[in-house]
Amino acid sequence: MGKKSRIAAAAAAAAAGRNGRLIENLKIVTASLAKESAQSRKKMEQLQFHLASMAADRDICDGLERDVLALVLSTSLGEAAERTTVEMTAATERERNLSTKIESAVAELNAAEMRLLSLVTENDAKIKELEDLKERLQSMEEQASERGKPWKKWLYSAAATATLLATTALATFCCDGSFARSRICLREKFFFFFFFLNF
Repeated sequence: MGKKSRIAAAAAAAAAGRNGRLIENLKIVTASLAKESAQSRKKMEQLQFHLASMAADRDICDGLERDVLALVLSTSLGEAAERTTVEMTAATERERNLSTKIESAVAELNAAEMRLLSLVTENDAKIKELEDLKERLQSMEEQASERGKPWKKWLYSAAATATLLATTALATFCCDGSFARSRICLREKFFFFFFFLNF
């Protein structure tokens, strides 16, 4: 009877250790998502500043147009017509360039906002999925401890599957497509996967 209680106590301690590691890994994923969210906010602030400077440039362009009109009224019509044509062409070109830059900045800002919303939504979904997985693992561990050793292999298989899912979630949030970061993410994936296989 004493041997069985020691085995049950060891199994409970191992389960608590695994749960602790799962929670720790969930904290790591959440921290990386918070960091990425802060970086996205910073990029959004930079884009808003860029948009404000573009608007100031457009005001300058409007001032130039007023100056050109004043020049037309103050000089003779013959000279003014020639100069006005050249200056208006240049002003129109500058205005077109500024409009293009403003539209580009607005598009970047909208895209950054959409990416941020997408990341937040994905983060919430992955956290929910990890919590559900954690609850299922706890339920399986309880069932396995009630039914005995035949479930032990199946439980390790489920833990490996959960580890793979958690690794995939981590890779989804870590990798932004660049080669250097993807190498780091691959290293993290393998570390994460083998860490859980060896417990």
